[in-house]
Amino acid sequence: MRFVVIALTLGACSFSANVDVVVDAPMDDVMIDAAIDVPPAMPHYRKPLDIVDATVAGGPHLNFPFLVTWMPDAEIAAHARPDGHDIFFTDGATTLPYQRVRYTANGSLTAWVRIPSLTAATTLFVNYGDPNAADQQDIANTWDASFKGVWHFDEVAGALQDSTGYNHDGTAIGGATVGAPGFMGGGVAFDGTNDYVEVANSAQLDMTANAATFSMWARFTDPSAGRFQFLLVSTNTFAATPDGYSWATQPDGDFYIYPWAGNVNDYNSVTNPLPNDTWRHVAATFSFANKSAQITINGIQQTNAMTNTTTLWTQLAQPAGWRFGGTPDDAPNYFGGSLDEIRIATGVRSSNWLLTEFRNQSAPLTSISLGSEQPL
Repeated sequence: MRFVVIALTLGACSFSANVDVVVDAPMDDVMIDAAIDVPPAMPHYRKPLDIVDATVAGGPHLNFPFLVTWMPDAEIAAHARPDGHDIFFTDGATTLPYQRVRYTANGSLTAWVRIPSLTAATTLFVNYGDPNAADQQDIANTWDASFKGVWHFDEVAGALQDSTGYNHDGTAIGGATVGAPGFMGGGVAFDGTNDYVEVANSAQLDMTANAATFSMWARFTDPSAGRFQFLLVSTNTFAATPDGYSWATQPDGDFYIYPWAGNVNDYNSVTNPLPNDTWRHVAATFSFANKSAQITINGIQQTNAMTNTTTLWTQLAQPAGWRFGGTPDDAPNYFGGSLDEIRIATGVRSSNWLLTEFRNQSAPLTSISLGSEQPL
């Protein structure tokens, strides 16, 4: 008697059959197992991605969100999904979280990639080729725990999304123009009359009181327009008991940072460093432990003309809500111009970190070199 027993196993991506055959023998005779394998998995590809040495100042910079962008690429277009959801980055061993800004079916991509340890010798790999992959981007984890707020301003309407995962979304008030041209895509434009963006107070944002780095791209219509122009100000800075932050230009264009508004002279300033109608990458850092505050422009640390924090900064700020562009509590001192890519972080970023950030963001196409496709 001849018996044939066939067992089928179905999986998401494979098909196999085990055939147990007994030929002209009782069931307890020797069994012959044969496996019928499915076709191989879909091809997978990668390209090496070198960080251009000249982009990186100093280092290593830990958990650095690097802006990666390349123009249309025929190989990626041929093998990646049309929406780019199968694309992911590794450092050769570890998958790196990233936030996709945009991808087009011609193979061009712009994304923020969190690099664990960025140096001038860093090489990454961009991987792709799985048409069934889930979306590989991981927005919240692209920004490590030191980032308390990250606003790209790429929206064309509605809330201004915080990418950190803390949901510190902003609201445009007074007619501030969402979806206006920014330095790196979309931005927010302010008319200098009554426009601002409001972000509610939170425990995470308040963690910046001891030591912080604020950074953004700013274009002042005229920084010396005869009024104060606030890039950032707390809602309680002009309360009966002032207790917040203030980062602004004075009526003559001098650029200052107040790490605590409790003393009217508790600030450091730089003499009129900003040209009219020109985008600049601006950053302010401060540390209560060192009683220091510093302004950096286009990655270059500025020389303070006024340094009062050493003796007059006597306690930590207790910021309430956060406002970008001005506050109705101190009208008519509103910012006129455009803002883009605002970041709030705990800790003092080094001057080399800020210079690397400026170099990368101001010239992303020349910050990387994309190699040839490698089938895997």
